Amino acid sequence: MSKFVGTIEGKNTINIYTDYAEIIIPQGIVLIDLDDVEMCSAYKWTMDGDIVRDSRHTASLSRLVLNDTSRKRIRYRNNNVMDCRKANLYTSDTEEPEDISNKHIVRTNNGFYVFIDYNEELIDLGRFDSEEEAEQAYYDKVAEIYREVDPLGLYK
Repeated sequence: MSKFVGTIEGKNTINIYTDYAEIIIPQGIVLIDLDDVEMCSAYKWTMDGDIVRDSRHTASLSRLVLNDTSRKRIRYRNNNVMDCRKANLYTSDTEEPEDISNKHIVRTNNGFYVFIDYNEELIDLGRFDSEEEAEQAYYDKVAEIYREVDPLGLYK
């Protein structure tokens, strides 16, 4: 049974126990290993969707803990994204989707044309009568791409 040892006050409060630590964030408690306390105390952590990130959204806690710079997906053995102890984390061989960026909607006399940049390829999504239809086509394509690379919805 783990016993409470003490608290570190900093960017987040970190409660130290004999065999793990807890980072207190506004959305709950994140578990980390004792050897990660010093490194993790340098950041202010919060939830960003279902990922624990620093408040500037530049670091993912699970990637930092694993010292992982690959594009491989981080998985949680117990499916708890708030448990960032190394024993709970692993990377899968499936890479995360590349950034989907640079939505292009071009207005012409014939309507609205929409393009999307994906994996360094410009994809033509077609012509639409309204800007709203063009926007919807963009969001539908983004959803389709994520379903192709993540059919189980594990990466968000």
